[in-house]
Amino acid sequence: MHPGLAADSVLRRALYALAPERLMLKLAPGEFVSGVSPDGVPLRARGEAPAAAEAAASGDELARSPDGRWWLRSSDQGIKGWVFQTAALARSANVSPVALLPHEWMIRRAAFTSDGRWLVTVTGQASADAESPSATMLVGHTVRVWSTEDQRERTRVSLAADGGIADVWIDPTGEWLATLTSEADASIARTWPVRPERLRELACSLLKRNLSPSEWLTFVGDGTPRATCPGLPVVSE
Repeated sequence: MHPGLAADSVLRRALYALAPERLMLKLAPGEFVSGVSPDGVPLRARGEAPAAAEAAASGDELARSPDGRWWLRSSDQGIKGWVFQTAALARSANVSPVALLPHEWMIRRAAFTSDGRWLVTVTGQASADAESPSATMLVGHTVRVWSTEDQRERTRVSLAADGGIADVWIDPTGEWLATLTSEADASIARTWPVRPERLRELACSLLKRNLSPSEWLTFVGDGTPRATCPGLPVVSE
């Protein structure tokens, strides 16, 4: 209803509670993730896991869109305060960037969706400066999604306090991301739809109805009540 970084983060985390069987995979002993399929399913394998994937870059290149319209390069411009690395988004190689995308830590992986409309970046591991992750503000281990059309950040979800991101995979089309988190008793693979519109579609596919009038007043509070998920029924009161 009110798109923004906070709303996107809340929705993504809520979906893991609503549909853990769809978006979370607990690995058994001896299992590891080898990638993620184009429909967002982590690919499981057994045996000795390969080394964690790092950014596959040529020089300062971080990623390029499949159609070659967008390039992402590492840049030392705008690095100050909490900005540890910036990514320069340009419309082609060797031209001035249209935007500098700030990050709080080194970018570990980056990829564009197949149509170049969305860009996902993942910051890498950083050392903890407290015994308990919840006792400090840890950097790194953050998933971001950017709109290339207006260069705005649309998603920011940090997994630093959840055990961090041990490994990350992006499907060949750039539509799905999978992250591996080492938690207290197991390794957990999470899948992430990159596009915000696909995130909303996934949420609506898991619901059975729209907000009731009283729920609208409680949780939205303003404007004329409308369907948050078109096609689903509205409960009468």
